[in-house]
Order: sequence, then structure tokens, then C-alpha cells
Amino acid sequence: MQEDYEENLVAELCVRFDFPSVLWLKATCLPTILHRVTYLLLAEELRQNIAHDIHVGCAELPPGEIGG
Repeated sequence: MQEDYEENLVAELCVRFDFPSVLWLKATCLPTILHRVTYLLLAEELRQNIAHDIHVGCAELPPGEIGG
């Protein structure tokens, strides 16, 4: 059950920051992007470990080559 709550702010305690909205939107996406990059790096590390341990495929790709 979702209820609507009214939020009352005390004007004396509110501070206005002149911050560009474009930067704010980019900043809100940053945690998602960092989370994605972290798990992509973990997946690459796992791929390298598997390739090295079972001697199948390339453990390290040549520079400039995209795996896939």
C-alpha cells in the first residue's frame, strides 16, 4: 500500500545550488555505469582464468582486438 506523504521544507534551512541539470543527470547514472564496468572486468578475469586453466582459447587477447 503506497500512501502519498506531503513534504514540508523549512525555507531557512534550504540552500539553492546552481548546478547544471545535465551534470546532475550524468552524476545519477555514474553508479550504474561503475557497477556495469566492475562486473565486466570480473567476467573478463574469470574468462582469462578459465582459458588459462583448461588451455582452451586465448588467455590474453592481442592489443586492439575485441573478443567475441
